[in-house]
Amino acid sequence: MPYGLDATGLTIKKQVDILADILASLKAPSPGVGVDVNTAARSLLYQVASIFATTESDLWSLLQAAYNSFSPDNAIGDQLENICALVGITKLAATSTAGVVQATGTPGTVIPNYLDLTPGLVRRSTDNVLLNILAEPTGGTWVIGALGTVDVNVEAVTAGAVVIDASQVDQIVNPVAGWTGVDNSVALTTGTDTETDSALRLRRERSLRIVGAGTDQAIRAAIEQLDYILAAGVVSNRDMVVDPVTGQAAKSFWVTIWPNGLTTAQKEEIGQTIWEKMPSGIEPWGSGTGTEVEVTVTDDQGYAQVVKFDYATEVACLVKITRTVNSEYPADGDDQLTDAVEAYFATLSVGSDVLVGGLLGLVGDIEGVANLQLQLTTSGPIGAWPADGVSLIMAANEVATVATVDITIA
Repeated sequence: MPYGLDATGLTIKKQVDILADILASLKAPSPGVGVDVNTAARSLLYQVASIFATTESDLWSLLQAAYNSFSPDNAIGDQLENICALVGITKLAATSTAGVVQATGTPGTVIPNYLDLTPGLVRRSTDNVLLNILAEPTGGTWVIGALGTVDVNVEAVTAGAVVIDASQVDQIVNPVAGWTGVDNSVALTTGTDTETDSALRLRRERSLRIVGAGTDQAIRAAIEQLDYILAAGVVSNRDMVVDPVTGQAAKSFWVTIWPNGLTTAQKEEIGQTIWEKMPSGIEPWGSGTGTEVEVTVTDDQGYAQVVKFDYATEVACLVKITRTVNSEYPADGDDQLTDAVEAYFATLSVGSDVLVGGLLGLVGDIEGVANLQLQLTTSGPIGAWPADGVSLIMAANEVATVATVDITIA
């Protein structure tokens, strides 16, 4: 069997084949030792040959890793990031959970921020999640008002998808005189984890479609280039009549983006991006509902142009995996299954269906899993098998999400 690089790709030599070739060479006539040489498994020559075989196998593995590093489909980690950098795509870093908490105490008390000599720091006592009190945005200071409260901006010290619900921020880490308590009446905005390799590959692929400006794919790819966008969808109605299902106007395209709740500057940037990529004479349509966003863009001739798009509707999903395992199933196997489900959902875009086959392709790779039953629903609770054993179909303006607490491993 030929080994190495040829027109079909790279074929590496496995350690068992290397060892067999070394032993065969030893048994061969000169320059080998001869056919009568002892190469049994317990012999000295066998042990020495095994050492050389292991070293050569490591070199073949290194060659395989180098070969894979040139392929977006096979590269991982830094190698994948290097490939993506060639087309201007960088991995999205983790972002911190952030929001507003209310400090209480004596009116006139100054609440320190994290840059002060005594840093402003609060936490969730149940698991010691720390949050910095950010600087007052106008350059002033946080001061408790006449009613004994002041709302301050906070951000988690450690970036990542840390969920903090209402009334969970409850402790002052560095007390100051006159500051007596802290609480959050509403949940904080959850941060994001570092982009996974699979999500980065998908975003790179979509970015390559930007060259076809004016197409649905190019518009979506341009929007997903913005670092605060997790997913986007573009649907065109090329007919001469209104879409009877969605109400989308004739001869229009409909952009839907995720996440929701963007800043004014971010909305304006999205509007400008759509305007620069959209085809001439076609309406950028919005649904006219509470999810619609309208932006006015000034074109290069000085005319005001109205661009509309919508926030995606989040569809929270429930996932249940019932697994049969053998002795090779690792101690953290359930965690690996959960991570695999979350990694799959991270690759979904607006309008992407949650496919049973796609999920099984990931979770089924966990070592020691003999059999799997996968159930999905958006309404819950999940019924007895085989109920809920089918894929979930998303509308064009829906994005499927899943929280860790909604993934059940049984």
